[in-house]
Amino acid sequence: MLKRLAGHDCAMLQLRLGKPECFRKIMLKKIKHRAVAVERVTKNMINCAELAEQCRVQLVDTYRAHKRK
Repeated sequence: MLKRLAGHDCAMLQLRLGKPECFRKIMLKKIKHRAVAVERVTKNMINCAELAEQCRVQLVDTYRAHKRK
């Protein structure tokens, strides 16, 4: 997801800015902010996200099975 957001940010900045040095300065700032955010992620957060994804997949599978009947 972060990769997709970074790609989107990059494309939008390229459209708005004509000067490569301005673009580079802004991108470095964004990369630093994202790096700080990633450092704050804990193992517990990752486990919770995985559990939430498993529950979502299970609900979707159950809904599809019910819909077929």
